[in-house]
Amino acid sequence: MPFLREKNGTLSPHKLIAFTGACLPALYLLGLAINRDLGAQPLVELTHQTGDWSVRLLFLSLCISPARRLFNAPKMIHMRRTLGVAAFFYALAHFLLYVIDQNFALGTVAREIVLRLYLTIGFVALLMMTALGLTSTDASVRRIGGARWAKLHRLSYAIAILAVIHFMMQKKLNIYEPTWMAGLLAWVAALSRRTEARA
Repeated sequence: MPFLREKNGTLSPHKLIAFTGACLPALYLLGLAINRDLGAQPLVELTHQTGDWSVRLLFLSLCISPARRLFNAPKMIHMRRTLGVAAFFYALAHFLLYVIDQNFALGTVAREIVLRLYLTIGFVALLMMTALGLTSTDASVRRIGGARWAKLHRLSYAIAILAVIHFMMQKKLNIYEPTWMAGLLAWVAALSRRTEARA
């Protein structure tokens, strides 16, 4: 798999760890589906679970930069793109499962996105993630230019904010996890700004 290799062609253990970890939730959900252990509404449960894991992986990707400085492990940066792309694919699966749950009634889907604020927020986040996902390759960095690419990918913080709001509105009765994520996002963003100011 070329995307698991470093620029010199050797296998990257950090990318491999990130990829394996990102695949585990999908394998777990697949196991639940095969065993018919997703509850009374399996499609709804899969939709929720893929959305939840998209947000979790997005936040893990944002934590990589401070973690590599904290642990003095510069090669951890190789994990960030893998986790970010995985977050995008979980978000895409989340949306496609929602469309399937609506019996492919695209008119209904569009109307719901317009009328329901939490769906509007989630869809905007997905569009932004799509832009980042499509420009996640080394070829895109060369084509866009390093500085412009980095500026574009700072949208990940805006996406994270939208994701937390969407997540919180979904978890009306249990907002512990999205609240914890909001605090983590504030810390990561503050640390990133401090690092940029010192550079």
